[in-house]
Amino acid sequence: MLAPPSISPSGGNYGKPVEVTLNQDQGATIHYTVNGSAPTSSDPVYDKPIKLTGPTVLRARAFKPSFTKSITVQQTFIVGE
Repeated sequence: MLAPPSISPSGGNYGKPVEVTLNQDQGATIHYTVNGSAPTSSDPVYDKPIKLTGPTVLRARAFKPSFTKSITVQQTFIVGE
């Protein structure tokens, strides 16, 4: 089973837009969503920091052939409120 991706910085309250990075140490592909739904292999692939400009539930999951997908990780960002 793959380790879940890490999300940096952690969710919380931010007064201005924030760029979020995802990381996974096993060379897996990270798929993510920004609408609170569980990521699948058809969701966007993480390849650069994600700029959040409003309230967002960011969820991410790692995928790699011949491995069981990771659990889904989630952080909630309240931006600009």
